[in-house]
Amino acid sequence: MRRALLWDWTIITVPNTATLAKVNGAGGSIGLVADDPLQRAEEAAAFLRAQGFSAQVVTDAEPEVPIVFVITDALVSTTLNFRRHALRSPWPQPLSIAARMLTAADVDRHAVQHRANDGRRPL
Repeated sequence: MRRALLWDWTIITVPNTATLAKVNGAGGSIGLVADDPLQRAEEAAAFLRAQGFSAQVVTDAEPEVPIVFVITDALVSTTLNFRRHALRSPWPQPLSIAARMLTAADVDRHAVQHRANDGRRPL
């Protein structure tokens, strides 16, 4: 799984084959921020079923990230996913021992630099 978090909190994910298998091959997902991802996914699945669609809640598609998926035939090749806001989610593990964990202070400092440079890359 490869993931990029952009400056505006847009998340781009390139799933691996194991994850694709768990989400029924869906290549796209509509991400929704939720206070309780599992509860909101269950509610969405119940709503979809009440409308005559199939809906399955998947909690283990990405075991290292607390994201809950809803697989449904209401969407073509797309799932719904529910997750906490990026600032309230666990930070990913470093890519290597030499890599350091990004802290909330780093994010705040970057946001201040970004605004100070009118959206240009910080110096």
